[in-house]
Amino acid sequence: MREQIIHLDQFDDYHSARDKLGWARVDRVLVVWPKTGWGQAPPLQRRVELTLVHRHTSQLGAHLGFVNAPDSVADHAADMRIPTFNSVEDSHLFNWGSRLAPRGMREPDGRIPTDIAAARNYLGMRPPAPRWQTLLRLPASMLLAAGALAAVGAMLLVALPTAELRLQPATQQLTASIELEAVPGLDAANGRTIPATTRTVEVSASSDTLTTATFTKAEEYATGNVLLTNRTAQAVRVPAGSVARTTDGSAIKFVLQQDVALPARAGASAQGTMRAVRPGPAGNVAANLINSMEGYLADLIVVTNQAALAGGEVKQLPAVASADLSRLQKLVEAELVENGYAQLAAALPASQFAPQKSARLTRVFEATFSNAAGEPAEMLSLLMRAAVSVTVVDEQQLHAVGLQELEQRVGADLVLLPDSVSYSRSTEVLALSEGRAAFTLTARGTAGPQIDARLVQQAVRWQPVAQAPELIYKLFPIVQRPSLAVWPAWLKRTPWLAWRTRVLIGT
Repeated sequence: MREQIIHLDQFDDYHSARDKLGWARVDRVLVVWPKTGWGQAPPLQRRVELTLVHRHTSQLGAHLGFVNAPDSVADHAADMRIPTFNSVEDSHLFNWGSRLAPRGMREPDGRIPTDIAAARNYLGMRPPAPRWQTLLRLPASMLLAAGALAAVGAMLLVALPTAELRLQPATQQLTASIELEAVPGLDAANGRTIPATTRTVEVSASSDTLTTATFTKAEEYATGNVLLTNRTAQAVRVPAGSVARTTDGSAIKFVLQQDVALPARAGASAQGTMRAVRPGPAGNVAANLINSMEGYLADLIVVTNQAALAGGEVKQLPAVASADLSRLQKLVEAELVENGYAQLAAALPASQFAPQKSARLTRVFEATFSNAAGEPAEMLSLLMRAAVSVTVVDEQQLHAVGLQELEQRVGADLVLLPDSVSYSRSTEVLALSEGRAAFTLTARGTAGPQIDARLVQQAVRWQPVAQAPELIYKLFPIVQRPSLAVWPAWLKRTPWLAWRTRVLIGT
């Protein structure tokens, strides 16, 4: 079943819709309404226009159906018994049940011809083609297809091939070592002196170390027995805590450790235990040196040590030395500088660098030791908080100086090849006063003749692959014949499009 689908536009009316219908001979005509936006009126919504369209399709001998019709059109279609569908696919699934439009009785038009040829011409129908035209259709189509394929092949042959041409010009290798000094606060480069900036960060660190000095402390007391003798005829009680001393000039004092009772008889004696008043070896006295009691007991009793007193000792304890303070301070300062440099270097962009030896302490906010010099302590600790500064150098400043030095060394009729220039800095950096830093910059580059790659591309365009290297060797200042690679490999000429040839100059 033949079918014609007419898609209406937003501004179509009956005349434009009829022009779209034409005079085609089909069994069904589907008119598809467009989707309308807010406030837009759909086309062909008046009943009179729908009636005229219905009559025209009936004159063509076709049934009429509407797709995606708005509500007003659908109402008129129901009255006119014209089927409506939600989509073109639905129209193929359901029975149309439509009818042709009623037509009034008209008299035959006298202009309608009676013979078949005139009728075909009146209806706009083409006469059948001659048989020779029908026979030539297949060869003509094949010839046309072959021509199209040839045209596509020619286009691909022009557009797809690529080539790579590598030239080795006569070159001059250049190397320059430059002693530079970076100075913070300098406005612009001046000879071998380049400007630099200073960056500062506040950091803190703590550390501890073993002490190296010793501290002597008397801890043990000298003890021993003494003989107490009564001088009187009365009983004498010597209480604990009574003090005796030596009389040899040292005046070392001792304390009785317990009560001692002497009988009431002159010459009566008893033993008692004495301990030195002060700890340490000074209380270790020889025999018979303790011979005097202090206070009222000096007139009542006689005291003597028949044996030496012993046991008084000193103990060696670790203590803080002045060298410990300075050594620990240097250790913590080095840690502060290292931590500060790490923080500042990590925050720098790739175009800047800071020599590590330029890191320095610029201000100390806090320095607290756990002990002072001479104090007994096994460990000494220090907490410090300080500002660390570094000298920051811009790599572009270095490269500008290196490039200028290389350009001064380029020979006649040569130019410095930009892609060949490289730079390196010395690992040894000399830190000077006021944040200045001195180091060595090494610049390397290659100078060669100035060859325009576009001229090379034009010269080699669509040349035989076997002859192209020789041609380029004669036209340009190169030391050897260039290497040429063409893709696809079976192609015997270089690409027709010059820009499809890639020219590489140098190694």
